[in-house]
Amino acid sequence: MSPFDQRTFVRAAGVLLGLAVYYAFDWEFFQHLWRFMFSAGLSAIGHDVHAIGIEDLRGFAVDGRAFGLSRNCTYVDLMLVLAPLFWRPARSVAANAGRLGTMVAALALFNFLRVTFAIHMNVSEGLDWEIVHFWPDFIFHFAIIVGAALRAVWVDWREIGPDKMAIASVPQQA
Repeated sequence: MSPFDQRTFVRAAGVLLGLAVYYAFDWEFFQHLWRFMFSAGLSAIGHDVHAIGIEDLRGFAVDGRAFGLSRNCTYVDLMLVLAPLFWRPARSVAANAGRLGTMVAALALFNFLRVTFAIHMNVSEGLDWEIVHFWPDFIFHFAIIVGAALRAVWVDWREIGPDKMAIASVPQQA
């Protein structure tokens, strides 16, 4: 197995391990944390917010409309999947920890703004939840995962070098 194939295998295994860890827990602490943060953000822009419980979800009511938070609302899934794609083997553990910390902070800020804006637009403007929440979330997840995977392949190719790649060459005719 070439060095490039080894890295690709380790990254893929890391993504699968991240998903396994994500689905092994309910992430209740993070659901409570995000409920607090979304509630604070929505209160700051003038909404009446109250914490409520909806079946098994941690939720809140915003101006009388109920919203439930699942573990998917925490973006823990995205953070765990992206971690092996953001890891750079050629860098130190400290540099990688800083890189991962920055990624987590950026995703958390983006998620806070995205969900707060979606709830605000749904409650204040009456926009469909699918349009303001589901589709932007789906597109962002797809784009960031594909982008990170392509970037990881490019960085690995650059660090390992094309001469050590396991790419079959076409025989030259004489």
